[in-house]
Amino acid sequence: MKDLEKFIHNLGYLSEETARIKLKENGDIEYIRIDNRKFTNPHKMAEQFIRYADKIRTARDMARKWEKLADLPPHIPDFIVRYHPAWITLRENAGYLNDYILEGEIKCEKEPKDKVKSYKEWMSDIFLALGEKEYYPEKLNPDAEIAPSVFYSIIRPEVAGEFNQNECLHRDIQAFILTTQWKNIIDNDNSLNLKGIRYKLEENSHFPIITAGTNNKRKNFDFRKPLAIGSYINYVASKNKSNKDLQAKAKEFRKIRGFY
Repeated sequence: MKDLEKFIHNLGYLSEETARIKLKENGDIEYIRIDNRKFTNPHKMAEQFIRYADKIRTARDMARKWEKLADLPPHIPDFIVRYHPAWITLRENAGYLNDYILEGEIKCEKEPKDKVKSYKEWMSDIFLALGEKEYYPEKLNPDAEIAPSVFYSIIRPEVAGEFNQNECLHRDIQAFILTTQWKNIIDNDNSLNLKGIRYKLEENSHFPIITAGTNNKRKNFDFRKPLAIGSYINYVASKNKSNKDLQAKAKEFRKIRGFY
C-alpha cells in the first residue's frame, strides 16, 4: 500500500496534481488520465505520461514569467491553455470533463511538503496563468515560500471583494466564463430552442467552444474572438424569434461595425 501511495504522490508531483489514476480489481493500473487524455497501454503508459507531464511543467514555467496582468499577450497561448494545471482544473471544475471523471478514479496529489512555494509562484500558478489580476499585499516578500493555506488566507479577502471584470480579467478568461454560462443554459434551460447547439473542447488549445448546425453545415463559435459572440447571439436569436431579450441583444450586436 505504501508503494502505491508513493507512486500516486509521484504522479501528482510530475503532473502538478492534474493526474487521476484508476486501478483494476487486482490492483493493476487500468489507466492514468490528465484532462481529456487517457493513458491505457501498459507498455507505453509511462513514456506517454512523462511526455505529457513535461508539457504541463513547461506551460507552468511559461506562465511564471508573467508578474502582472498587463504582461499577458492579447491571447493566452494555446499551449498554456491546453497544458497549464490551472486551465486543466478550470475545465474540470466547469464540467467540461464530466465524460472522463468516472467513479473509482484517484486524484494524484503531491506530498504536503512538496506544496510549499513562493507567493509569486502561487499567484502565477493559480491566477495569472488564467488571466486574473495579480494581488501583492504591502510588506510581503513575493519570493518568500509559503504553504497553500497561508496563500489562500492572504488572497481570499481580495478575491471576495468587488472588482471591475474588464479591468481584472483577461479577455480569454472572460470568454471562458461566457462560454460556460451558455454551456449551463444548453445543459439545463428548456425554454429556448437550442436544437443542434453543443459545446466541445477546441482541438489545439482545449478551450471550450460552442458549435451549432448540422454535420454538413456546422458553425464553431470561439468566444475568444469578439465577433464570434455577436454571431452566436444572432444565431440563437434567429432560432428564438419570440424571445425579446435575445432579439434586443442581437440588435445591439448588429450595430457594431464589422459585425457582418
